[in-house]
Amino acid sequence: MNRSRIADLSLLIVAMMWGCTFLIVQHAVRVLPPLAFNGIRFLGAAVLLALIITFFYRSQWRDISGKMLLHSCLLGLFLFLGYAFQTVGLLYTTTSNAGFITGLSVVFVPFLALLLLKSPISRYTWISALLAAAGLYLLAFAGTALTLNKGDFLIFLCAVAFALHVAYTGVFAPRYSALPLAAMQMAGCRAAQPPLLVVI
Repeated sequence: MNRSRIADLSLLIVAMMWGCTFLIVQHAVRVLPPLAFNGIRFLGAAVLLALIITFFYRSQWRDISGKMLLHSCLLGLFLFLGYAFQTVGLLYTTTSNAGFITGLSVVFVPFLALLLLKSPISRYTWISALLAAAGLYLLAFAGTALTLNKGDFLIFLCAVAFALHVAYTGVFAPRYSALPLAAMQMAGCRAAQPPLLVVI
């Protein structure tokens, strides 16, 4: 199997795991405050990635630069906003609504890339975006209708933040070593948590 196929398969597995988290997070935020939950998960992710780099890819720590820190912090900010809006939004909407609206981030990516990064959109991208939106709706609301809840606007903001994260990851990821960029991104996401709100 070539590298392109492995990358596509890896993204499919990540998407499956990500989809499974909606129900888990909805139950978790009934026990922990949303931002406290996010603070714990991203601190854990940053520490785990740092340990992996230290034990298996130690030489990659030397790849860290000022620009890498700046760009990873920007990605971490988008990630923080995405998960913060999503986690709070899940308190006030259904899992299916959250899955559908968050999934629209995939549709938003090419249009935000056009607006912010001047990346052109082909006709195939337009068709793919429409098919993705229709497919997400059918998956989330098979046999039922979309009913809007008060948390849906927060989930919409989450989708925009995730789309920005994906668009800018496409810009920054080719420039840097993947593991340090990811580790600092998780740390940046944790650092973006307002300290007082984390414990409320």
